[in-house]
Amino acid sequence: LLKQREGGTPGSLTVKWLNGNNAGNLRSSVEYRFKPAKTEFEKYRQYVFDDPSVDFYSETVRMFEGTTDEKGEASVSFNPGTDIPAPGMLNAVFTVKAAEKGGDESITQKLYRYSPYETYVGLNLPGLKENERMIFTDTDHELRIATVDPQGKPVDTRVDIYFYRINYR
Repeated sequence: LLKQREGGTPGSLTVKWLNGNNAGNLRSSVEYRFKPAKTEFEKYRQYVFDDPSVDFYSETVRMFEGTTDEKGEASVSFNPGTDIPAPGMLNAVFTVKAAEKGGDESITQKLYRYSPYETYVGLNLPGLKENERMIFTDTDHELRIATVDPQGKPVDTRVDIYFYRINYR
């Protein structure tokens, strides 16, 4: 699980030939793109942690473009910033490209979970059936709230809740 870190997360790129030997001095690049992922935690499966009011779209971001050293290595840094308007957890899809001297390119992708937040708030309305999305104002309802860290461990924090009545004509 990748988490938001001030200053970014350092990493390394190592390029090898299929036989395992180092593939040094090759033009390479590393890009990433975020995709929404369902935010769920083992102990809180009945809770909804994603914000359904948020539409999320991400552009591809190039985090490294250059040439590996003679050992086929290069330093990279993952720094997406702290202002990602995500509905919840994200998947970070990394694409690594290495170009041989003759022009052929090797491409590989790797997916990591990414947590843009330090705390997640989950809601559970036990009275709602599976596909219901509204509660009626003339009925009492129980609302359960869970606050957890990115690993799903409980967090003691304050949560402000507001209810709005919406009338459709």
